[in-house]
Amino acid sequence: SFGRVSVVGRFFAFLFYAIFFASGAYQGFIYALAESFKILPIGTLSIHEGIFKFFIETSEKLFLLGFKLAFPFLITLFIANLVLALSNRLIPQINVFIVGLPFQIMVGLFFLSIGFFVVVNFTVGILKGYIKDMYAVLNALR
Repeated sequence: SFGRVSVVGRFFAFLFYAIFFASGAYQGFIYALAESFKILPIGTLSIHEGIFKFFIETSEKLFLLGFKLAFPFLITLFIANLVLALSNRLIPQINVFIVGLPFQIMVGLFFLSIGFFVVVNFTVGILKGYIKDMYAVLNALR
């Protein structure tokens, strides 16, 4: 269940699912799941300080990846809002509230269509690193 998610959010979720299966990352995930039973047999989990260090480093990486992915879209919409603010001051006859929303939607969809290929390549790179991180978690729990 997606809950309250925008249409673009659902699109990116389904895009991730498609990339996950098309790139073959599901095979690495299933293999890592099978290996986890060999590395960590059931009932032998021991937690030590190495796992906390790994989670802190991984959370830093997740924040940076999210920021790198969202920053171009945020800066584009910021510039679009700046253009609307300047046009509101320079041309007071234009009602910016009526013109602004379709303009922002048009700019957002245009740059989303341009950035679509970058997002796909970015996601494939993340998935390749994800399998390595799964093995690192298993080794940290060993």
